[in-house]
Amino acid sequence: MKSIQRRIIVIVAVACVAVELQSQGVSIIDTVYTPPQYTDGALTATIFIPDPSVSKRVGVILGRYTNATRMTAKVWCDTLAARGYLAMTIDYGNLDVSVYPKPQRAFKTAVEFLRAHADRFQISPNRIVGFGQSQGALIWGQTIPWDDDDAFFGTDAAIRDGLDAAVLLYGAYDMFNHLIPIQNTILSSHFAPDPSLRGTKGQCISNVERITTPVLLIHGTGDQVVDIAHSRKFADSLRVHGKAVKQVEMIGASHVFDLAQNGQLTQAGLAAKDSMIAFLVEVFTPSSAAPLETFVPIEVSLAQNYPNPFNPSTQISYSLPITHHASLKVFDLLGREVAVLVDEESSLGAHTATWDASGFPSGVYFYRLHAGDFVETKKLILTR
Repeated sequence: MKSIQRRIIVIVAVACVAVELQSQGVSIIDTVYTPPQYTDGALTATIFIPDPSVSKRVGVILGRYTNATRMTAKVWCDTLAARGYLAMTIDYGNLDVSVYPKPQRAFKTAVEFLRAHADRFQISPNRIVGFGQSQGALIWGQTIPWDDDDAFFGTDAAIRDGLDAAVLLYGAYDMFNHLIPIQNTILSSHFAPDPSLRGTKGQCISNVERITTPVLLIHGTGDQVVDIAHSRKFADSLRVHGKAVKQVEMIGASHVFDLAQNGQLTQAGLAAKDSMIAFLVEVFTPSSAAPLETFVPIEVSLAQNYPNPFNPSTQISYSLPITHHASLKVFDLLGREVAVLVDEESSLGAHTATWDASGFPSGVYFYRLHAGDFVETKKLILTR
């Protein structure tokens, strides 16, 4: 691949400049980004601008539909801005989301706004990322197959409205299948006044071959609102068509697993954040990026060693939902430390350490994992 500049843009649904604050090096501005030709009402957004000294020149667009998601959107934006990503959260709650393509047009318009103002916000015009959760993910999914279809969407033909990457959390991408009854009722009228679009232009899964955007799909295996089959089917279809896709499954996580509490993302939300950052690094600086884990645990876990009993070596596996300093040590029956298997920063995902007990006497030993607030001890047996 050709070398790619280390400049990324992440878009979060927000409004244009009116008020500017300063908090921990992050500037926050409210703005209206309604273009002259727009007829669906005012489009507003909040933009979180990172400290120039840590800026990665990346813009992220995040859509916010209800007041209930306002806190989570702010926490995501704060988190991204602290990491050097410009975050734009767009408020599309005043739109009639049942009328296609009003919300899709609003999302595309946000992309055009950031791209047109890239110099002003000190981001790269070619590093714009769409970030969506639930309905926001559904809307981005309906949007990314149709880059620069300005005649249909009523967007600006002079500005590219396609994304450079998309991060989609627990979204629905198939309007016909894997739906609970209430979703089927809502989606049956989602494409008024032209229901035929439900199976054609507005059906993400039917238009995968048109997608050029690298996509990260994150979904919880315990989601009872939007079946994880949506993300699995979408990811499989993207792979079949040779598209760039990464898939992360949060083991046991429910719908809106990242919902902010007390001003912080949940543990599962932090894991999703780590996956998102890793994905953006991989997309924009592929030579330096490690592959993403396919499955990410929702909590720290320590497995029983295998084999057990063993002679002379055994493997011990553990999983982390976020990057942690992990300590994995072995002790004898008297509580004396006899081996240090891990004592370092460990990335999210699954890890395996091997204890070669050659030279140790037979008997019962214990191994202990300490990662963050998590501490667990298990027994292992060495036989000769």
